[in-house]
Amino acid sequence: MHDTFSNRFVAGGKSFAHAGIIFIALFILVMFASCGAEDGELPSGTETQSRGISDINDQNAAQANFVDKRYELVSLIFRLAGEESHSTMITSYQRDLQTTFGSFDAHPVVAYTRQNLRFGFDAVLRMAAHLEKTDKGFALVSNIDFLVTPLCGIRWTRENVPHFVKLLNDFYNASGFAAFFERHIVYFEEHTARFIAEVYGDVNHEWFRQHGLNPDSNHFSRM
Repeated sequence: MHDTFSNRFVAGGKSFAHAGIIFIALFILVMFASCGAEDGELPSGTETQSRGISDINDQNAAQANFVDKRYELVSLIFRLAGEESHSTMITSYQRDLQTTFGSFDAHPVVAYTRQNLRFGFDAVLRMAAHLEKTDKGFALVSNIDFLVTPLCGIRWTRENVPHFVKLLNDFYNASGFAAFFERHIVYFEEHTARFIAEVYGDVNHEWFRQHGLNPDSNHFSRM
C-alpha cells in the first residue's frame, strides 16, 4: 500500500498507528545497529528532510513534516507496479497519486519492479533509508550492506539495487515528483501534527532507552 505513515494512521485508527510506530522504531533500531551508526546519527550521506522529535513542541508541531520524500517516491513505484501492500486507495492523497502518476505505469522502473522486484513488506523502507538526495535525483549511500542482507525473503542485491536507482532517478525527473511532493507539504504537516498529538505521546520512551535507542533523536522522525 503506498501511503505516508500518517495515511495508515487515518485509515487504520490509533491501534494501527501504535503497531506501526513500534514496528518502524524496532526496524530502525536493528538497521542502525547493523550499520554501526552512532545514536542520533543517520547513515552517512542520508538526506535529513524532517525535524527531529526532540525539536517539536506545541508551538511548532503544526509546521513539522516527518514525511520522507525518499520513502514516498520508492513506495509510489511499488504502487504503480501493483504491489498489493502498497496499492490501497483510501485517502485523497492516495487518489491524487494515482491521478498524477497513473500514466507512468509503463515507465522502465515500474516495469522492472513489476517483473523483478515484487517484494513488499519493508523493502521500500530499506531502500529509502539507503538513498541520499543529489542535484539530479538520488544516490546510494556508501554502505549498503544492510540493504542487500536477506531479511524476510526480501532480495535486494548488489546487482539489482544500482539498476533500480538509475531507473528511479529517470522517473523522478520525468514525472515531476519533486513538484508533486512540494504541493502536498501542508497535507504532510497536518498529519504529522496529528501523529505527534495522538500517537507519539503514548510511546514508552523508557523502553527504547533501555534497548539502546534515543527516542528524542531524528531516528524517530523517519517515516
